[in-house]
Amino acid sequence: MPKKPKRPGGGLTGNSFWVSRLPSGWYLGTWGPHIYWLPDESRLAELCIGWLSRFPDGTRADFDERLKTEFGLVPVEEEAFDREAGIAKQCCSEPATRCKCLLLAGATQVILARR
Repeated sequence: MPKKPKRPGGGLTGNSFWVSRLPSGWYLGTWGPHIYWLPDESRLAELCIGWLSRFPDGTRADFDERLKTEFGLVPVEEEAFDREAGIAKQCCSEPATRCKCLLLAGATQVILARR
């Protein structure tokens, strides 16, 4: 069994990214942040397994050019993604702090995430 990567201060680490399904298809994002639309949604599992297999040791700021080309990833501006996802920027009680409010259709929760 492969040894699990650890952070210098302890705890496990590894590569991660997020995936989201919107009306226009599947989107992927890194914590860089970089957002991409996947034109061929039938290849989503292949993309995820391939990326995590190639780079299991640490979170990458962006997908590499090989993956972008192989899967035809299309860059998407954060604001365009936010509009389609129903994410509205709004002010927080703390000045100079940007927040996002995510309202999902049919959701009973509002999720706030500091940026």
